[in-house]
Amino acid sequence: MASKRVDVLEGKMEQFKSYMKEKFSTMEGRCSSMEGRLSSMENRLGGIQEMMRKLLKMQSKTLPAVPMANSNQYLTKIPLAESKGKEIEREDFNEESFFHQEPPPEAPIRSGSRFPNEGTEMREFLVEVVGGRPLWEAFQARGVGRQRRRGSRATS
Repeated sequence: MASKRVDVLEGKMEQFKSYMKEKFSTMEGRCSSMEGRLSSMENRLGGIQEMMRKLLKMQSKTLPAVPMANSNQYLTKIPLAESKGKEIEREDFNEESFFHQEPPPEAPIRSGSRFPNEGTEMREFLVEVVGGRPLWEAFQARGVGRQRRRGSRATS
């Protein structure tokens, strides 16, 4: 009886051993593939670092391509080419005129009516057009949405 138990335990130990060897080999495979990826990423990073160094060298060597403008040019009312021998008038910075101002809330958005019947409001206009019908019926009655197809006539 004891020998049977020992044999069973030895069998289970062998199964566990083979299972662990299999898992270990798959982990080794994963690690080697990850090492390969890491080395390729390091190569790419080295290339990027080299490009960055070259760009920094180029930026430090080159002069600006666009000539510098006079810093006071935007303050003058007279263009600089025409201002030789003339006194330049400068504008004072005014925050209210510099930034966009919204119209006062009581100002009307629309002046006058843009609808066919002058003096009617939007609601009255819609009631006149639609009446008591659904909106799609009103559009059909007015012919809105009818499209002519090739070779056929629009239906009435």
